[in-house]
Amino acid sequence: MKKYEFTGVSQPWIKGKTLHQIRAVRDFGNVHAGDIGGFIEKEYNLSHQGKAWITRDAKAYGDSKIYGNALITGCALISGDAKVYGNASVGGQSHIFGNAIICDYARIKRTTDYISISGFGESGGNITAFMSGDEIFMVCGNFNGSTHDFYAKMVEQYGNNKYTVEYFELIDLIKLHFNKR
Repeated sequence: MKKYEFTGVSQPWIKGKTLHQIRAVRDFGNVHAGDIGGFIEKEYNLSHQGKAWITRDAKAYGDSKIYGNALITGCALISGDAKVYGNASVGGQSHIFGNAIICDYARIKRTTDYISISGFGESGGNITAFMSGDEIFMVCGNFNGSTHDFYAKMVEQYGNNKYTVEYFELIDLIKLHFNKR
């Protein structure tokens, strides 16, 4: 059963994309039938399952996906292959993009609440780190866990080579970013 519909209000967006405003068609979570939501490019961007919602000024496009009980508020922008799910919330002027994964109980209110780094390690993939409570969590490929667990996984996978040293330095940079040294 669908929980939202398109209102008919659209706006041109970057790279020839058009974003469409949504409206709730039934009650779920703190959303009531008739509530006006934000703008998405296509239904793939916001699941009809769970309590996930995107509020009036927020936007999601590309292959990004919001699902579970995630909440996107303010002027937040979700794009690329980013995934936001669980009980996570993203708001303010945040821009979540690339292969970022924001999940569980993460609370992203501004761009300083997370850091996304690309081009390091053997695959040159994307690393996203964010605060959840007092702990820093990292997502890289199939890994999702604390900075300590991430380093242990890299030592296990690479031993003591160039990639382990790179990741160790990146963890220090991430801790510095979050004032957790």
